[in-house]
Amino acid sequence: MGLASPVGSLLESLKTGEELFSAELRPPRAHSPGLRSMDDWIDTYHSIRRLTVAGLHVFITDNAVGRAEEENLRHLVTNLGADARRSHIIPFLTSKHTLDYCLRYAERAYEQEFSTLVVLGGDRHDGIPRCVEHAVQLRRIIRRRVPPLVLGGWANPHADASQQADYLTRASDETDFFLTQVVSHHSAEAV
Repeated sequence: MGLASPVGSLLESLKTGEELFSAELRPPRAHSPGLRSMDDWIDTYHSIRRLTVAGLHVFITDNAVGRAEEENLRHLVTNLGADARRSHIIPFLTSKHTLDYCLRYAERAYEQEFSTLVVLGGDRHDGIPRCVEHAVQLRRIIRRRVPPLVLGGWANPHADASQQADYLTRASDETDFFLTQVVSHHSAEAV
């Protein structure tokens, strides 16, 4: 099977039931020295462009693991080349920002033709408070504010399985798809 996806959005690709390749990238860390940050972003843009042109969907995180990262959306909009397929770029938004910031972020993402957004709570290990208790609450608010935006959620395989299943079944109106992972930065050493 080739890597190029015959369909546009992530949701369309997921619905085909075919094997799907994707990549997750983290923006450069916040507060890096100027030239280092610029070089890191240039490398990030080149990677995103190459991966999306090849048909892969690229997820780009937002402080998801408790490391302060540069804001992904601002840099993508400012510097991403025209040949990068925005339908294949999926920014993450954690609820570790103010509610106003999160809502404006979702609006900006849609205005800039990013059709899909993954909204999650974010790693609690760093002590940064969330604007809502659970990400589904933020997705519900975003759904009302930006209805056409495709919203993804997160199921944590390392948490209580029945509680996670309950979240999945109760979030169907606010969430178009769910992601999960088998190994995380918390469990990599155990594998």
